[in-house]
Amino acid sequence: MADSGNHKIKRLTVESNVVTKVDLVTGPSTETSSGDVSSASSEEVRLLNPTGLAVFGAFLFVSDSGNHKVKPVTVATGAVAVAYGSTQGFVDSSLSDGAANKFNGLQGLAVNGTGLFIADKGNHKIRRCELGSVVAVANGTTCTTFVGSPTGTAAGTADGIDVTAARFTNPAGLAFDYVGHLFVVDIGNSRVRKVSTSMVVTTVAGGAAGYVEQATASTSVVMYDTARFSSPTDLYFPPASPETGLLVDSGNHRIRQLRTIATRRPTSTVTVTTMTNTT
Repeated sequence: MADSGNHKIKRLTVESNVVTKVDLVTGPSTETSSGDVSSASSEEVRLLNPTGLAVFGAFLFVSDSGNHKVKPVTVATGAVAVAYGSTQGFVDSSLSDGAANKFNGLQGLAVNGTGLFIADKGNHKIRRCELGSVVAVANGTTCTTFVGSPTGTAAGTADGIDVTAARFTNPAGLAFDYVGHLFVVDIGNSRVRKVSTSMVVTTVAGGAAGYVEQATASTSVVMYDTARFSSPTDLYFPPASPETGLLVDSGNHRIRQLRTIATRRPTSTVTVTTMTNTT
């Protein structure tokens, strides 16, 4: 868990759907100081408003949002040896030097194969860093723009078959479904977007900010645009129900369910209902 306000990473032990223990993974145990420190000692590591998390082998990648860096944490020890990113900005680096890349307020992370996908929120795009292997984590990595403008930082709502022409506004949460499509929670546009395996970007739910359910199922009429969210932040696909996404609808203080999310057919209808906090 990214305990953003306390600038720490914590591990929750869950037994029978109940949290039974909370352990500190990295950060000071007796204070809540922030900073930008990589260290072999978990106590000496300092983060600033961590947000996204993603597991790759023995590493837990952390979006150190306030420092505009991605930091790989060794899960067993809490140590942080290297960081991807440097100062705030936008640079795609083709060098095997993670620090040559620049991000801006990065948020959600997701791993698929040997790629680490990053919601570069302030630059309004999705970035991909090639990990290759655990060895590559220690040696740096190459990062490129996966979806969005490869040269600028323009925001927007554009979908399309050209991923370089697609636009987001403050993308946050990232999640892969079981088919391999990448879903993006586009917080600034109050939408859920999909980057298909064939690199086509579409809006699968949402539109203007608000609160509207959409529970009319149909295989012939697309009605995803009737659903409304307010500042959605994250999305998760439970392994036990891979065609149901759980969306954090932050501004509406709800968890929403997105069913039949067009994983098989580009024109499948998305049905949206509230899972919690219905009053």
